[in-house]
Amino acid sequence: YCIDTEKKIDDSDFLYVFEAFTESFRVLPTKNYSMDNFNVYYKNSVIEYADPNGFRGLGNDYSKDKQYIFFKD
Repeated sequence: YCIDTEKKIDDSDFLYVFEAFTESFRVLPTKNYSMDNFNVYYKNSVIEYADPNGFRGLGNDYSKDKQYIFFKD
């Protein structure tokens, strides 16, 4: 799950990622992003074509991997 750690936490702040590979799942430092060995997630959705190797959040809902730049709103 991903949470916004900059505000008071309640049940509505949790996002459930059902498709994640739990052994490698981790929350990224950039808000709302997480990944496992196979996928990158924004909130609770897979970012299509995103490669976990080299992926990083850029802030303001932008992110990138080795080949693409992504925007999610």
